[in-house]
Amino acid sequence: MTDHFVVRGILGTGTYGVVFLAHKNNEDHLYAIKMENLVTIGTSMQYYAQPTVVGCIGPQPMVAPLFTEEFVDYHYIPVEAYILLLTNESDRFPTLDSVYTHGYYQAIVMDAHVDDEVAESAYDPDAPFAKWNEERFSSCGGHNFVYMKETKLQEYMVCKIASHLLEGIAYLRDMRICHNDLTMSNFVIDKNLNTTLLDVGLFTFALTDDDYWAPDFTYVPGYEGNSTPEVILALLRDIYRDRLKKRTQIQVGVPHDVRKTGLWMLAADIYELLHGYMPWENPEWDGRVSYLSQWKQQGIPRGHEQLRSYEANRRRHRVVNLEIPLRESLSQDCADAMLMMFAKDTKKRPTLPEMESFVWFGQWDYLDPEQFQRPAPYDT
Repeated sequence: MTDHFVVRGILGTGTYGVVFLAHKNNEDHLYAIKMENLVTIGTSMQYYAQPTVVGCIGPQPMVAPLFTEEFVDYHYIPVEAYILLLTNESDRFPTLDSVYTHGYYQAIVMDAHVDDEVAESAYDPDAPFAKWNEERFSSCGGHNFVYMKETKLQEYMVCKIASHLLEGIAYLRDMRICHNDLTMSNFVIDKNLNTTLLDVGLFTFALTDDDYWAPDFTYVPGYEGNSTPEVILALLRDIYRDRLKKRTQIQVGVPHDVRKTGLWMLAADIYELLHGYMPWENPEWDGRVSYLSQWKQQGIPRGHEQLRSYEANRRRHRVVNLEIPLRESLSQDCADAMLMMFAKDTKKRPTLPEMESFVWFGQWDYLDPEQFQRPAPYDT
């Protein structure tokens, strides 16, 4: 891969890997190279023996055969790359360029979505990894516009972003793929508020509707604000409270339809973009409590740790007992959409086709395009 690309530095890191910013030799076009573990039948058999290299590696193979007239033999590529091939005609996803695999590693090369200032900034391809990590490049995601429980986005801006996210989810669903990780860090927003979904590594493919059902919910403290009332109610039980004291990630015995939990996550993202904080979260900023996603953060003073746990528990009771609180300045169409998406009864929550019919989604398209100028992100 290094024979074809000049790596400029790090664009981002996550649980599963590292994303590098690069360009091809003798070409200025920028690419994002997502590098993580290659999970095949072979590596899965050595799951407990192999070293930790780049991020996590799961026990299930995550590759699929690529059928093409160009190759006599089957070539297995990461499923995420396969999905990007299938979404090639959609503006809501990055364009796949190439895939590299070797040993325990895989690299998915796709178009980079960064601002001109980032593209034109200086870089050192020979710098050590530590310097790359310290001086990262950046792209603008949803998380760049909320800070200390304030938001820089107005409702009409969020309407365009939310409509694009819904469009991306619907595009995948037409192929019976459900996006399971639509967090604020997994989409980017350009200067005209056009939104691109970046990460489709966590998904469910279903041949039948029954395949969308999961027997358990994987709970991670960082996703507290995106968890449904059914999961939150379970977390109030002693058995799960005790497990969370010992571990940061647990399995919660709540059978669920991943399509509904995915739409709930989308609703939570929209809510945070509109309000600056998560649904049912205390709207007042307290540095000791910090963000809800950090309620179980390691290495903080014990007093702060107890306060964060206390506030997280109070919010859980609000999730179970109170209707979703909304900002009074929201339009009626927006408020109606929020109330329907945050229905406590799972049977009353809207399906994807029902959400697509909401009056609020798509209203941005009737406004002057010149209005859609992205505000400056928070300097954090």
